[in-house]
Amino acid sequence: MLPLLSSPQEALLTPNRAMHSMRLTMTTLTMTTRATVTMRRMAQVLFPTMS
Repeated sequence: MLPLLSSPQEALLTPNRAMHSMRLTMTTLTMTTRATVTMRRMAQVLFPTMS
């Protein structure tokens, strides 16, 4: 059961919070993917025999 909202402002804030957390998750995923790709490229340059 969802808790009852005490004010209309809270009803407006809840979707914003969901959007914010989704945006944070997407940013984290993008940063992690970019870091992984960068690490792989560096590994290929530093250790060509391993890849």
